[in-house]
Amino acid sequence: MTVIQGNLFKPVSIAAAALVAIVVVSGCHHKQVASEPEAAPTQAANAEEASKEIPPDLYKSMPIYPGAVVTHVRKPKGAMREISFEIKNAPPLNQMAAFYKDELKKNDFKITSTLTMAVRKTWSCDFHKDGRPGTLALYPDDNDKSAAVVDLIYEMPAKVDPALQEPKEEFDVIGPGAPGTAAHITPVAQTTSQSKVKHKKSKRN
Repeated sequence: MTVIQGNLFKPVSIAAAALVAIVVVSGCHHKQVASEPEAAPTQAANAEEASKEIPPDLYKSMPIYPGAVVTHVRKPKGAMREISFEIKNAPPLNQMAAFYKDELKKNDFKITSTLTMAVRKTWSCDFHKDGRPGTLALYPDDNDKSAAVVDLIYEMPAKVDPALQEPKEEFDVIGPGAPGTAAHITPVAQTTSQSKVKHKKSKRN
């Protein structure tokens, strides 16, 4: 009987040992997983990243050189915003400058000053429209000598807070209506004058 009992308990003891080993291994695995640092969240895209979209706050009639492509739209700094354009295989500087001078004048922009630096192949001008100043600069691209950069800095339109505006007063003007009706209203001045006339007549009598 003793031999039989020993043979019966051997499989049980082996199974128990295997179960303990599984628990220990799984426990170690969980500890390793828990100890691993979590991956850092990905950073949000830079707000000053290059964009292909022209902002809606740009002058509606702002001239853009044919073939110029938006390469950078910067985040506003105060009331100012900057947009960079690139012109591939750019024409001569005087041709681009003449385009902007003519188109700005045609679209009612007031040019206040211009500056040409032939040695550096740069041209710039200051202008304003509807009380909003702006600056335009043309210069060679550092990465591509055959291309030109158009740098535009302008003042964005002011945003008016409706909460700071005075409420608009509206009055409904209604006539006095027909005599004897509920809508008929006798002015106070007329009532007073009539009572004075009646009082004078009573004194005479």
